[in-house]
Amino acid sequence: MEKLTLGVLLCDSVHPDRLHIDGDYRAIFSHMFRTFSPTGVEVALRFYDVTTGEYPARLDHCDGYLTNGASASPVDDDPWIAPFGDFVRHLHETETKLFAICFGHQMIAHALGGRVEQSERGWGVGVQEVALLRSESWMVPSADRFDIISSHQDQVVELPPGAVLLGSTPHCPISLFRCGSLVGIQGHPEFSPAYARALMDARLESIPAETRAIALQSFALEPDYPLLTSWILSYFEK
Repeated sequence: MEKLTLGVLLCDSVHPDRLHIDGDYRAIFSHMFRTFSPTGVEVALRFYDVTTGEYPARLDHCDGYLTNGASASPVDDDPWIAPFGDFVRHLHETETKLFAICFGHQMIAHALGGRVEQSERGWGVGVQEVALLRSESWMVPSADRFDIISSHQDQVVELPPGAVLLGSTPHCPISLFRCGSLVGIQGHPEFSPAYARALMDARLESIPAETRAIALQSFALEPDYPLLTSWILSYFEK
């Protein structure tokens, strides 16, 4: 059996009002790998709260790293954000594998010379279909598209030097990319529809009613949880 130890770099926490849905991020990521990991792969998770300055003592304590999303932006001046950008650059320089979700995806671009902005298209919410533009060896099983929950206002608008664009949507043209050993995905392979709907409910004042209505209809689609979990684990295989 393949055994992987993955470090989750926590860039935010679940609001107490939403803990009853899926628990905290530790529970959310544990559920994802417990439920959707392919047969023959055992995953152990270690969690590091980077918002409090918690990082692994040694990079080789884990086989690779993940991030969650965040309400913050990589261009914000919160005191923990710049050190996190430094750590992302360190991962890149040491060719350590990172599969970064949402905020982490944006931070890869920002830290390595790309550009992140608030989208002129507004909020990206609901289940989005991402068209795969380029296939890589870790994308097993193969696919030419996938459905994933999105919940973001910022997005990557310019790739960093040396990055390869892998997936795109009309709303978010840079939805999936790789830069060296770092992979960024704008969507949320870890979110449940119930949690994504609760996030939208908390943003009624900023998400237009029409955008929210379309997103609610999109939840009739089942996100490709097994596919995306398989890709993540395939990327980290020793």
